Amino acid sequence: MSAGVKFFTYALAPLPNAIFGRYVTSDPLADVSSSVADFGRFMTAVLVVSGFGLPVVLSHAGIITSMAMYMSIIGGVLVYGTIIVYSTLFREQQDF
Repeated sequence: MSAGVKFFTYALAPLPNAIFGRYVTSDPLADVSSSVADFGRFMTAVLVVSGFGLPVVLSHAGIITSMAMYMSIIGGVLVYGTIIVYSTLFREQQDF
């Protein structure tokens, strides 16, 4: 069961940023913050932290071994790192 939970945590982590990211203003000098965009960032942070925290809690409870915890955390770093690099490299460039 924990593998399914981890899969959905990894799969759903970038969705709040993707969905609520369009509500972010493109003006870097604007002092206005969108609560919808902030909620999307919050939900992304919750999913990312739970993606790393869940293996630690499961290992501490004795449900998974410490080696499984390490492999899960390394896998999470690879998945999240890939998502971050992909979104950074393929972000649409705005013409000024």
